[in-house]
Amino acid sequence: MRRIGRLPLLRGLNTQRFARRAGLAALALVTLACSSAGSDTVASPEDPPPARTGADDGAVSADGSPGDADGNDIPDGPRPDGDGPGIDDAAENQAAAELAELAAERAAETEALRAAVDAFEIAPIEWTPCGGFGCATFAVPLDHLDPDGPTIDLALRRRSASGGDPIGTLFINPGGPGGSGYDMLSWFSGDPRTLANFDVVGFDPRGVGASTSPDCSIDLTDGPLPDFSPDDQREIDQIDALWADFAARCAAASGDLLPHLGTEAVVADLDLLRRAVGDDQLWFVGYSYGSDIGLVYADLFGDRVGRMVLDGIVDPSHALPDVLAGQAAGFDDVLDRADAACGSSFSCGEGGLLATYDRVHAALESAPVGGVGPTELDTAMIIAGYDQGLWATLAQALIQADNGDLSLVERLSDAYYGLVDFTAYVSVNCIDSPSPNDPAGWDAFTDRMREVSPRFGATVASDMRACAHWPVKTDDPATAITAPDAPPIVIIGTVGDPATPFANAERVAAELERGVLVTHDGEGHTVYGNGNRCVDDLVAAYLVDAVVPERGIVCPA
Repeated sequence: MRRIGRLPLLRGLNTQRFARRAGLAALALVTLACSSAGSDTVASPEDPPPARTGADDGAVSADGSPGDADGNDIPDGPRPDGDGPGIDDAAENQAAAELAELAAERAAETEALRAAVDAFEIAPIEWTPCGGFGCATFAVPLDHLDPDGPTIDLALRRRSASGGDPIGTLFINPGGPGGSGYDMLSWFSGDPRTLANFDVVGFDPRGVGASTSPDCSIDLTDGPLPDFSPDDQREIDQIDALWADFAARCAAASGDLLPHLGTEAVVADLDLLRRAVGDDQLWFVGYSYGSDIGLVYADLFGDRVGRMVLDGIVDPSHALPDVLAGQAAGFDDVLDRADAACGSSFSCGEGGLLATYDRVHAALESAPVGGVGPTELDTAMIIAGYDQGLWATLAQALIQADNGDLSLVERLSDAYYGLVDFTAYVSVNCIDSPSPNDPAGWDAFTDRMREVSPRFGATVASDMRACAHWPVKTDDPATAITAPDAPPIVIIGTVGDPATPFANAERVAAELERGVLVTHDGEGHTVYGNGNRCVDDLVAAYLVDAVVPERGIVCPA
């Protein structure tokens, strides 16, 4: 079945999860008291600040060729931009007819999926005590279009409302793909009013953690990995060998499960969970890739949405290559700001943070040290871009590396690869989103990514090159989601977010029929529950009191 709403996301998780998993110091975002005229919680300037990350920089099409700002193929011949006669009427009519046919097909598929989900007979959830929470497993169809067929199990964990009289159940997802909602419950802080008024349930999506998962894995902490910024065909072949072996093992071990790990299937599971807890409507908070889960749910089951908060936005109109290009540009941008901060609140190596990186990278290109090579170094740089609190840690890691000690670089890199279940991460991205289908296509895409980000573009591309070999793929186009049947959805975007650039939040909020943008004028990836009083108060008022934030609201860092 075609994915209805579509889209992926690179590894994007609420940074609180990283803070607890990595165990590194100074991970808290700096938060200031919010203020505005007539309010002590919200600043509402007439115009929100512009995005600082280049979500559309270096856009490419799904096959790796040059694209327009939205990643669409640029055709040969006249452009409809004033430099030629433009597209003729026949071509426009043909395009319109194809779009209408696609819309009709998707509408039929949506109705078929809804009917199949509604036909599944759910069993009551039997919660058992587990370390201060309630734990359970819940059976869902392997294939939602075959509700009478085989089932798989989801792992759930629940925290009861501290106020004792819950409004309903709030489902949460940390992102990924591949992040564990089950584990998330132990660190999810939300805000006091929300925790008092809702039972909160975290679950491992299908393919993740304690839920039914593929019987294959890859240990990316066992470095050094092949050089993900390859300089020659030998290094390219090493990357392909890594991913081809991984894909072959997963196809052999779990070929029946892999086709059913996409986001649409996760969303259908979520609707069954909503029914199982007895709620007529879904209450949901999703971070990063969790925003994709929320958006697709709103697309398929919009009339069943109660209230929904999405923080760190994946843009469903962008295919995987566009997502990766936007992220590479975003990480370039945030690491430039980290470099500029050298000497103000932390010390950097000789010449600055990026100059030190360049020296260490050149040395590791010549000779990896222990388990650290160029890929591990780039990975450490990227994870530090997620949180301003890690800039000083990264600077210290580079200083140590410049003097021969790679231990902190390795620790950062290992923490990044420990954030998600990598098999689920690859499966969802490759299934959900069109991307180059073979190594030659990824070669072309990697070249484009070098233009977007000379330092990190190739590494970001190679991280997802597994899709060239993955046994389950899609050629469905990436499309925007409008969710016409859903109530107002709160969209939170952070201006300095490199992983899910702020421009994503602006576009998605505008494309949704009832999207409401809340701007966080700060750094980092996701913000709700990280101690920003302005954001937390807005979310609490929305979830608990049904007070929709005013349009144009900006929360300071």
